[in-house]
Amino acid sequence: MALDLAQVEAAFPAPPRGITIVSRAERPELTDQLYEIGSEGAADIPGVSGRPTYEQWRATDVDRPTRKPEFFFIALAGDDEQPVGYAVLDDYGRDAYHRLTIVTRS
Repeated sequence: MALDLAQVEAAFPAPPRGITIVSRAERPELTDQLYEIGSEGAADIPGVSGRPTYEQWRATDVDRPTRKPEFFFIALAGDDEQPVGYAVLDDYGRDAYHRLTIVTRS
């Protein structure tokens, strides 16, 4: 099933209080900080055994050609803007698919 977004009039939801959403395109310097979140969250994915190495995480969550920085969203918390989660879409040209959403446990 595909949703034609040009045909939808939907309001853009506001993030929870204290949370800011940015793209990796806007804040590329945050990328390495996301490893801890992603590697911790991998333990909750059925079929994933163990914690991925940094290189494995980069290969699957960041460096794939379908993982465009403008479709990689980072949730930042507080005045110090610490990353607390991220969501990724895979861009296949005409279509995009939700790949993953991960948030910190605490």
